[in-house]
Amino acid sequence: MYPLSLDFQTLLDNLDLGIWCVDQNGHFIFENSFFLKTTGYSKEWYAARDVYQLVEEGYTDHCVSDYVLQTKQKHTVLQKVVPGNGIPDYNQIVSAIPTFDDRGNILFIIGVVQSIDHFNRRYQDAVINDIQGQVFLNQNRQQDHAVRMIAHSPEMKALLDTAKEVSEVDSSILITGESGVGKNALASYIHRCSPRRGRELVEINCAALPEHLLEAELFGYEKGAFTGALDSGKRGIFEEAHGGTLFLDEINSLPLNLQGKLLRVIETGKMRRVGSNRDIYVDFRLITATDTDLQQQIGEQRFRADLYYRLNVIPLEVPALRSRKADIIPLCLHFLKQYCQKYDRVKVLSDRVFEQMLSYDWPGNVRELRNCVERIVVTSSRTVMEIRELPSSFFGQFGSTFSMEPSGSADLPILIQPNDLIPDMDEESFSLQSYLNQCEKSILEKILKKYKSTYKAAEILKISQPSVVRRKSKYQIDY
Repeated sequence: MYPLSLDFQTLLDNLDLGIWCVDQNGHFIFENSFFLKTTGYSKEWYAARDVYQLVEEGYTDHCVSDYVLQTKQKHTVLQKVVPGNGIPDYNQIVSAIPTFDDRGNILFIIGVVQSIDHFNRRYQDAVINDIQGQVFLNQNRQQDHAVRMIAHSPEMKALLDTAKEVSEVDSSILITGESGVGKNALASYIHRCSPRRGRELVEINCAALPEHLLEAELFGYEKGAFTGALDSGKRGIFEEAHGGTLFLDEINSLPLNLQGKLLRVIETGKMRRVGSNRDIYVDFRLITATDTDLQQQIGEQRFRADLYYRLNVIPLEVPALRSRKADIIPLCLHFLKQYCQKYDRVKVLSDRVFEQMLSYDWPGNVRELRNCVERIVVTSSRTVMEIRELPSSFFGQFGSTFSMEPSGSADLPILIQPNDLIPDMDEESFSLQSYLNQCEKSILEKILKKYKSTYKAAEILKISQPSVVRRKSKYQIDY
């Protein structure tokens, strides 16, 4: 045994990485607390075994220390682990690092270990936190009302700069843009940056209610104003927004008769509840949004020109997601973290998935992207999502833009053509066993020549690394 100082052992025990150390004979001399907790075994359990016994007894599929002892070089592998204490089997990344004495002989091997799930969580958090740190959009970081909004593209950065500037005044703002681009998010951003941020942001979708209910929601009503009215009456949206910000989404759906009443509220700052003859003074910042051309509606006499000019004092257009590709990956990672937390999942998207997302036009914009990420998190059984692992129904919604074919051939099994293995049969000398041996040798030889690693060959063939070494020796394969 090689005792560690208490301070150093405490330091290692507080790492959220597994650490172990073995001597030149493969006997364990140290395991930190994280490693023991992750594997579910005790120090006494490891003291009774060496690294070779772990492979022989089936607790892991191959021995990284053996490779280090032979090559005297650092080595990193992917191991399958069968833990104790009822913990489910898992895969882990192990980096084994040799330390030497003065004569160049290996003294110890130090292992740094983390499970794939743990690694993915750390990687995902690091990437997302880095992106969110870069897009922390607040010009005065000392203020309590600091807000964040995902914006990497020059178009969105310029838009948010303008939004931040106009948030300081009470002029009416008209936000335009396709459905799903994030007009409501921009309205919320403006409110939180404005002097009215301490009061309510009241939102209503003008297309969500029929005309008679919409008027009652906007203006409120008095007792007995109509059948079904509450005996106490009701405050309307205009009153609820007093002192704060009112956001009217899909303003193009506001009926003509209500357009005139809204215009009066904007011009006079006064309103009347339904069934009342008493004016009520209201003060709010008005933000409206639409995904249609209001000027065209004016030409079709479906929208009042005078109201349009009062709403369109400060026009802000949110660009479609397809025209700001730089925002796709940051938004995707933001939603990925959000839904992984919501559903208690660990998911990481591969580079190939990101490539496909960047090549897609996203007609549903940010809303479609958010729904897409949620679906991936909920339906996938894998941790690292690859294009070829997504369900076929997922590709149906993307049309022909997406391809099921993986890019490149890296990490894919070598395909052996049947004709490569079928011999010219001599009925007298042919045997099934010799033919199977020939198939095994040919497959193993091709894989070893391509990857030049018995560990990679074992991973692809789904057998243990010692099994690959034995077969390599049996067939006298050089690579």
